Amino acid sequence: MNISQKSLNLYEKALDFYYKNEYESALELFYESLRIEPNFAEAMSYLGNVHRFLEYKKMSKDDVFNLLEKAMKINPGSAIVWKNMGIGYAEIKSNLDKAMECYKEAIKIDPHVRLDLNIGSLYFQKGDFDAAIEYFKKVEDEDPQYQWALYNMGVAFQEKKSYKKAIDLFEKVVELDPYTLQNWMILIGCYILNQDLSSVFKIINRAELIHSDIFEFFISGFSETVRKELNYKRELYEIFKSSKKATNKDDAIKILKEGQRLMVNKIDLDVLIKAEEENPDFFSTNYGKFREIQKELKSCAIKYSDFPDLKNISNIDLSTNFKEFVLSFSNGNITYPSKEIRDKYSELLSEILGILHISSQINIIPYSIQKKIKQILLKLGVRFNRLKIEEIAEKCEELEDCVILIALDMIENKEINAEYFRSTRTLAFDQRTNTDEINSLMKKFDDWELKHCNNCGNKISGKKQRICEYCGKEL
Repeated sequence: MNISQKSLNLYEKALDFYYKNEYESALELFYESLRIEPNFAEAMSYLGNVHRFLEYKKMSKDDVFNLLEKAMKINPGSAIVWKNMGIGYAEIKSNLDKAMECYKEAIKIDPHVRLDLNIGSLYFQKGDFDAAIEYFKKVEDEDPQYQWALYNMGVAFQEKKSYKKAIDLFEKVVELDPYTLQNWMILIGCYILNQDLSSVFKIINRAELIHSDIFEFFISGFSETVRKELNYKRELYEIFKSSKKATNKDDAIKILKEGQRLMVNKIDLDVLIKAEEENPDFFSTNYGKFREIQKELKSCAIKYSDFPDLKNISNIDLSTNFKEFVLSFSNGNITYPSKEIRDKYSELLSEILGILHISSQINIIPYSIQKKIKQILLKLGVRFNRLKIEEIAEKCEELEDCVILIALDMIENKEINAEYFRSTRTLAFDQRTNTDEINSLMKKFDDWELKHCNNCGNKISGKKQRICEYCGKEL
């Protein structure tokens, strides 16, 4: 069919707008071209595709599909018409097999037609991610800066759980188009899947230069507890980052002390400084061993408390001053009763320092948080048989690691009848026993509370103490 030059010129101009993503302008010109040549199949076919990009606001999906079929009947020898018909089958009818047939027919008519991205998308929708990546790679080889090929290939690698490869591709995408928020969000999501929290905050810092509200947007979809935890982690990350930039030691120490104040869940400071991220499984995986060695060390110290160098060490209260207890053994002047006892201490200390990653900072959960979590656990223990740690943390409005630590401590001290399952992060309550023993459990809580200053939360040295030695308030 011969198409008039005027109609062809309008068609070419429409295509220019189409490839610039200026679909409204393209739409108007395709219509003008068709007013001159009503049976111009290629213009008709592209017109249907434009309506797809305009999200079918000006023409329904069924009418668009009918338009594509009409173009096909007019010119079944056009690769463009077969290509757009394939897109119609894939996106309007969700018929992936029919879409593949159309794409193959288009390639048969014109081997140079660009359909690798479309075929890759079909394989992706079918769940064949390796085949999808193969076709997306062909597009990248032809045009290394073609954003959609890089983006789609990144998503395919993410589905394969090849997060590092996906991250490399998404990094290229944000370099090509840093102004699209979604590009940053998928990069952040991929770092989270790769369990690289430190890099998440680095990416957020980069993105904030363009998208000032990205962090708020990022955390808006999470629960209140997770939002609180992410805010806490980011604040801590910024503190450690600042400490590395400090020009002198005093400034660095000052900054890190602020980090200590924030670290209410006893995560090891040295690990955070080195890795710039939390180790959320520390307590659930190591707490039992931690307490076991702690008790054995104390037992050894008491056993030899009549020996001069160990007497003061044996009097240290492990519940509040375990750091002091551990550091006391670093004194090279200690004389032990025998080589065997010295080796025993050395073995235990090496093991516990290994668990703590050679920590020099052991932070205690503030009294007010301990009290709140204990009270809520006692209430839940008589109402529920089993709860996820995440659910308990939401009720407490505190970090999950704090809840785990307090729960394990209460179980060990028989302050509640329950069992913690690390693999599922679940607390199973013995509801009946907790109900039967509630008076006894509340008495233990009251006794624990009486051992702390209501004002500052520090532990009281003795029953006859009337003034808190830390804050000076009357007890």
